[in-house]
Amino acid sequence: MDIGTTAISASILVACALPFALMYKKKVRRQHRLTDGLQKLAAAKNSKISTKDVYGDFAIGMDEKTNHIFYFKQKIDEVISHSIDLSTMNRCEVKTTYSPFDPKHPQDQEIDRLDLVLYPKSKQMETIALGFYDVDETFQIANELAIAEKWAEFINKQIN
Repeated sequence: MDIGTTAISASILVACALPFALMYKKKVRRQHRLTDGLQKLAAAKNSKISTKDVYGDFAIGMDEKTNHIFYFKQKIDEVISHSIDLSTMNRCEVKTTYSPFDPKHPQDQEIDRLDLVLYPKSKQMETIALGFYDVDETFQIANELAIAEKWAEFINKQIN
């Protein structure tokens, strides 16, 4: 009787814990893949990542010695990467795009997109937008806004 109860309890415990263990393993694997992509991008510019953040489907890092920002985003069907020399940039800001949450209440808005936008010193260069959140790709926003604001402040300090 006790062995049967123990076996059933152990089976239930495993059945409940297994999904969480598998989700954690998938998250760690994705973070390693993003970190590897970011480091390869930096190595191509003879740089080493000194500061980085890996979150969701993107990684952003900086080599403070060479004053470069590296961005790597892994989507299902494409990879987006940027290597940005901060000496060519004028400023950086967080750009948030909103849409009405409910058409009946236009004052209630939700974030559609969240980008870290870098503006170049030269008019011949294009503005660079690094995507941190897109409602079409991710269901719910979490810490992306805080990470974007942190990096905007960090990059502006490096530029000035």
